[in-house]
Amino acid sequence: MKKIVLIIFSFSLLSFGGPKERRILNLVKLEIRSIAKIKNRDHNMSYRLFELYSERLQLLRTIENEKVFAGVVRKESAYNQTNRLFVQTQEFGKHFLLKYKKSRHLPEVYIRLASNIIHIKNDLSNHELAIKTYLKKALQLSDDVELKYKANVTLAELDYNLNRYKSAAKYYNEVVRNSSDPAHTKHLLNYSWCLFKLNNYENAISLVKKSFKLSKQYPNKYDDTRSRVGKAINYFYTYNKQPERAIDFHGKYFKSELANNAVAVVELSLKRISSQSAMSAESRARKYCTGYKNYECLFRLSQLKLDVLKAGKKYNEHRRATISIGKEYAKLPKKLKDSLENETSLALNNIGETTQYMQTLGYKNIYLINKSKKNTYEAIVGNYDVLKVLKPEMQYEYAFLQGEISYKEKYLDNAAKFYKESYQLVKKDRNQKTTKKKVLNAMLGIANEESFQNDKFFEFANVEYLKTYPREKKSQGIYENLFNFYFGKEKFLKAEKIVKAYHQKIPSKVKIQRDMQTTLTDHYIKRKDTEKVMKLLGSYQRGYLSYPKSFIDKNIAIFGGLVFEKAKKIEDSGDILKAQLEYEKIFNNKLYPKEIRYNAAFNVGINKLKQHKTEEAYTWIKSVIEKDSSKNIANKIDGIMVAAQKFYLLQKIDFAKEFYGFVSRNHCKTTKNFKNHYPQIQELNLATNDYRSFESLESNARACNVPNTEVALAKKSYIESLVLNNKSGLLVSKMKRDSQYLDYQNFILDHIISNYWSGARPSNLGTNNANYQNVVGFLSGNQFATKKVIDKVQDIKSFERFAKESINQQYVLNQQGAFSFPSFEQDFTDKMNTLNIIKERGLKLAEASSDPDVYSAILAIVHKNFVEFRGSVESFKVNTEDAALKVEVENNLSQIVAGLRNQENEFFGTYSQLKKKNKLKNHFVKLFRSSEKRSSIATSIDERELLK
Repeated sequence: MKKIVLIIFSFSLLSFGGPKERRILNLVKLEIRSIAKIKNRDHNMSYRLFELYSERLQLLRTIENEKVFAGVVRKESAYNQTNRLFVQTQEFGKHFLLKYKKSRHLPEVYIRLASNIIHIKNDLSNHELAIKTYLKKALQLSDDVELKYKANVTLAELDYNLNRYKSAAKYYNEVVRNSSDPAHTKHLLNYSWCLFKLNNYENAISLVKKSFKLSKQYPNKYDDTRSRVGKAINYFYTYNKQPERAIDFHGKYFKSELANNAVAVVELSLKRISSQSAMSAESRARKYCTGYKNYECLFRLSQLKLDVLKAGKKYNEHRRATISIGKEYAKLPKKLKDSLENETSLALNNIGETTQYMQTLGYKNIYLINKSKKNTYEAIVGNYDVLKVLKPEMQYEYAFLQGEISYKEKYLDNAAKFYKESYQLVKKDRNQKTTKKKVLNAMLGIANEESFQNDKFFEFANVEYLKTYPREKKSQGIYENLFNFYFGKEKFLKAEKIVKAYHQKIPSKVKIQRDMQTTLTDHYIKRKDTEKVMKLLGSYQRGYLSYPKSFIDKNIAIFGGLVFEKAKKIEDSGDILKAQLEYEKIFNNKLYPKEIRYNAAFNVGINKLKQHKTEEAYTWIKSVIEKDSSKNIANKIDGIMVAAQKFYLLQKIDFAKEFYGFVSRNHCKTTKNFKNHYPQIQELNLATNDYRSFESLESNARACNVPNTEVALAKKSYIESLVLNNKSGLLVSKMKRDSQYLDYQNFILDHIISNYWSGARPSNLGTNNANYQNVVGFLSGNQFATKKVIDKVQDIKSFERFAKESINQQYVLNQQGAFSFPSFEQDFTDKMNTLNIIKERGLKLAEASSDPDVYSAILAIVHKNFVEFRGSVESFKVNTEDAALKVEVENNLSQIVAGLRNQENEFFGTYSQLKKKNKLKNHFVKLFRSSEKRSSIATSIDERELLK
């Protein structure tokens, strides 16, 4: 009852302490202070003071009510001031009645006393007697129409506040006839409420609209009731089942209060009419709110709508309303959001409970949105999105719940997204440690799902767990999993960082960490990333992960190999100078194994050799041969042989011979390529007259896997060298005992014979004995001599005997003081017989010989003898006085000379033909030229023809 009285009483107030009331209150207080200073007041001044006290009392009560309604002060203490002033005011009024018993203001004082009780006291029923007593006194003391009007007003208000609406309506019916009262609009409004309470809705609506119209049309004449009309409109139209008409009224006249009134109408419609009617009113109100962009209104309407839809189990529509309320709330300014805390809380509870209900049924495979699993899932997730908007401080929890439902329904991509969102919202909140770990564990769970392949999320989940809990036991496995992930994805720098972080946070697991780091090291080695390997080895040497020395040394060796390969690539690319610098750096770095250093040194030498820097090349390569391990040298033998070959081509015979000799002595049996160099090595031995080395290598040729064909070719060169150097004597004894030399007998003998011819001259046959003895001695003890060899020796022996017997033959015919034919004939016949013997023997030997030199030398000797004899015949003088005899003899001599000359020409012709076909080496052929000089030009035509 008390609550109802308060609500109804509020409609009787002018306002709730607005600017107008405060302004009036200040004026009232000012006037009270002015009058209170007057000591000798008459009844008029005293009445005015009472009037002001009463007005101040009622104004203060209005302001106090406003504070109570606004929640500024508690109700228990809100009215202390007016309660105190009420007593004082009433006592002042009673004092006035006693002091001024004949004052014309007595009726007004009685009315004021009654009015003060009505305005201040909530329990009017207990004060009804006092109020009516005051009013009757007022009416008894005055017949004034205005006073009676005021009394009626007070009675109307009393019955109104005591819920005696029929009686109140009777008084108000009289009161509202006075349209000159400034409170006329207020009385119309109160009258309309009475009719409303009496279910006379149409007339109530008419009166309230009239009150509103007058208040709006004549603000200076009538009390402003517009702020109180809204509620009346809401009730009157709604109870008359016309809520849309109420919405239209507010949409037209109360834009600023549209939200409150629209919500009130919807709530009343829902309570008084039906949910369908409420939604119709909501729809009508929404149009106005949308048009005015009143997002508070829209938000509050949506909140109500959610309640209706939830109660009606209209989940599809509820989902749409949820989306709307999220959008509307987002557009509200912060200050307005704070003022709508209650509505927001209701919406949160509504959406939360509905979402939880859908989720619970979803676990039972009952789907409320279109009976679809997907649609229901999307609705649940979407609802959580709206809850994030309505309650931002709980976004992390809502995102986590979105992740949970997504995970349950196997929408793994969405689950990962929501878990990540939740974590990012909660990770900086120190008060949410438990939630943070819950979210991290959820992220790890989905990240390790076999059916969920999301590398970015996997990395994020694991990294964030390690950041938050770097030293937990569980983190050990995460470090290792994350390392394997990075390594598998070739994110090697990140893999390194994981190992380092693992070691910093959990150093006790150093063995596992070494295994992980070793995997990285092996990878960089395999990739031949020398720069990276060098940095890692440096860190290992400084103690990182406490690697044993054996491991470091092993990897330094591997690293050296990588650096060497890098230098080799540079070399292969053609940049010899840059490669050479790299090789020298390797050699000078004593940290590298000996084998790698000397591999580099060897390549420096080879590159120097390519640049024809033979002295430097020799020094580098020799240092390798002298200091490198035998195993490592064995791998360089082919290179050493190539270097030796290059030295040989550059005429650095000593260098070439030294390196070839080293290979021949130590590695010929194990080197496959040695056979290709064997001929050149033997050639080099022969070039330097190192026959001993030649023979030593020849004896090992079979063991060195040299083909017989190569050995035979080398042996031929060996024999040729000895022969050409006039050292064939070193071979003769071997040749006579060894059938291997059988193929070379002709060659050696030809050389000996060539030497014989080089020294055998017509003038010194006797001094050529040594060369001749070499030819003749070739057969001595030679058990493998061939017929061809024997024939060649016999050829020379026969020629030697023929030459000695024929070369110095004298053909001078003795001159006579007086020609004696018998004597001349005897002398001539002897010489001619000798000449013919030489000719026949010579021609016989020449025809039997296969050697062009023997043949040509015999022809030359025979030719010489004929020339000598012809010359003797030509120079012979016939001393006789017998002219006829002389003529006859001279004619005969001329014929002899012609015959001899023809014979000479035949020999010369045969010689010329032989000379065209052969390169003749013997000195005897010069006998032809000396004979030619002595022949006349005239008599040598035939000879010249032959020479052509």
